[in-house]
Amino acid sequence: MSWDLYLVPPEHAQDAGHWLETVAESPADSGAARRHGQAVRAQRPELLLQGPLADGGWQLVTSDEGWPLTVDLDGRSATVNVSFWDLGSDSSQVGDLLTDLVQTLRAQAGFVAYDPQEDRVVEAREVRELFERWHPQGVATAERIRHDLDSDSGWREILLSRWTAVLVAGLLLLALRRLL
Repeated sequence: MSWDLYLVPPEHAQDAGHWLETVAESPADSGAARRHGQAVRAQRPELLLQGPLADGGWQLVTSDEGWPLTVDLDGRSATVNVSFWDLGSDSSQVGDLLTDLVQTLRAQAGFVAYDPQEDRVVEAREVRELFERWHPQGVATAERIRHDLDSDSGWREILLSRWTAVLVAGLLLLALRRLL
């Protein structure tokens, strides 16, 4: 579970999710992906550039002690993921890094940022605020799920809700059979 941001060519900004799915199986433009990663690293040297990956893409990550941030680069687009870990006081620094990343990839590749949480194209100046709004909500949700799964009552509620759904579905099927 993560906060996500897609950087795509402007002509695919309105259908970013769908477009990314259509190009997902295509081999990456490894040279362009590497250049994009190097451009970001020139601005943010704390990021590590790894690659080429099996598909030809490259990846920017933080060190093992760093933030839970991954940037997948395929030369045609970039996908940013920040895991729902509590960043504490580092949240604003991650927001600044994300802003720099968007500005650099805009300048280097012409990409625009699409925020799937907002379901719209966003400007670089908005990224920090949006990250600081949505990421803590995701952290809280992930913590609730973890807590529920760790407690006996959480498992009981999950199992009961599944059995309730099965029971309701069975009753609906019986009612439909009687009508037909």
